[in-house]
Amino acid sequence: MKELRGYAERARALTTNAKGEALKRALDRVFTVARAHQWPEKAVIFTESRRTQEYLINLLSTHGWEGKIPQLPATPARPRRAALVEDFRNRAQILLSTEAGAEGLNLQFCNVIVNYDLPWNPQRVEQRIGRCHRYGQQRDVLVLNLLNRSNAADARLYELLEKKLGLFDGVFGASDEILGALESGVDFERRVLDIYQSCRAPAEIDAAFTALQSDLGKSINRRMTEARSLLLERFDGEVRKKLKLREESVKKGLAKTRAAAAAKAQAQPQPLEGVCKLQLTVPELKGRDGWWFVYRFEARGEDSVAHVVLLRDGEGWKALPLEQGEALLKAPAIEASVMPPSVSVAAAQEAALNAARDEVQRRLEKKASVDIDEARERADRFAEDCLIAPRKKVEAARAEWEAARKSRERVQIERTERAYRKALSTLRAEEDQRYGEKDRALAAMMARAKVTVGRTLIASACFKTV
Repeated sequence: MKELRGYAERARALTTNAKGEALKRALDRVFTVARAHQWPEKAVIFTESRRTQEYLINLLSTHGWEGKIPQLPATPARPRRAALVEDFRNRAQILLSTEAGAEGLNLQFCNVIVNYDLPWNPQRVEQRIGRCHRYGQQRDVLVLNLLNRSNAADARLYELLEKKLGLFDGVFGASDEILGALESGVDFERRVLDIYQSCRAPAEIDAAFTALQSDLGKSINRRMTEARSLLLERFDGEVRKKLKLREESVKKGLAKTRAAAAAKAQAQPQPLEGVCKLQLTVPELKGRDGWWFVYRFEARGEDSVAHVVLLRDGEGWKALPLEQGEALLKAPAIEASVMPPSVSVAAAQEAALNAARDEVQRRLEKKASVDIDEARERADRFAEDCLIAPRKKVEAARAEWEAARKSRERVQIERTERAYRKALSTLRAEEDQRYGEKDRALAAMMARAKVTVGRTLIASACFKTV
């Protein structure tokens, strides 16, 4: 009991969760890179328990993603499941899921997977990755695994999953032969559980995982050898000969392609990374660090560039005026090994970006208002010009009718009255037509003049000033 009370006291003394803080930093960094590459700013986070999900919702909501974190229940109904996926596709940024979301979800519109809790079963890891790494995915899938490297068991488990099984490398991840060998040979998850429960010293953990890796290697090699032998036994000599020739041809082709790619890489300059790292010489801002984002705003066929510069201010950020941010273009700069600030920049970046967009929108709306006023004046003049002739006919017909009334000739009075009424009716129809055309033209012009500002991130950099 004394030992348990000691553990409880140590647990209560913890004020921050290092794993949760690491998750926040990882998401900030990933979403910053996503903006630079114009990827969707979305991530799927897998956990092992609902309590962990509740903790992460509270943690991430206070970090700027409140209201943007749908949670996949353990056993959701099919309509509810589909609605959550659509919400994640169209609005939300982070999807929290337990193992319930590791099967049956099509999330190829997202390319970031976070294993907050790394399962011991390799098939479950592969199923998680397969939610995003599937047909229709247009980008490389990034898998983030959060684990304690100082924990010997966690470190060896990750090494086994990554190096021996290749779950996180390559185009297709672990092959069917490897996963099939695990299913029919070694009970991987049970062996890992035994290691966690029985081993205490780092030497014991290392020895146990080494033995597990050895058993896995034997099982995998035996399974792959059996598969190859079975295939070759079913083919006759001519087919085996052609397969061997094909293998040699493929090897030569791959060698030729790799040589050409290497030569091309040497001949062409390598592209810059999505996020540049700069050292700026700005005396009035000496000793400050921050982020520099360059956006292109597009509206009504016009482009404008805005330099959104955020300076770190304690645990927050201060946005420079757009004119001062643009002035940094004239500052001397060199590429340097600058570490990005650890404070989250997402909320401040969005606020500064919205302010820049509003300024561009106000300028364009003012110009659009002037254009609409000029167009309305031209439309009024055109409509009135078109009505001059019908109005003159009405005036002439009325004058004839007034003259006939003075002559007191009944036939003449009736004829001129009918002519006057016809001219008046024609004028009213003409007015309805011309004013209607003017109103419709102005409405269409106002709809076209409605300012919708699109934005595109064209460059980003973290910097330090000297």
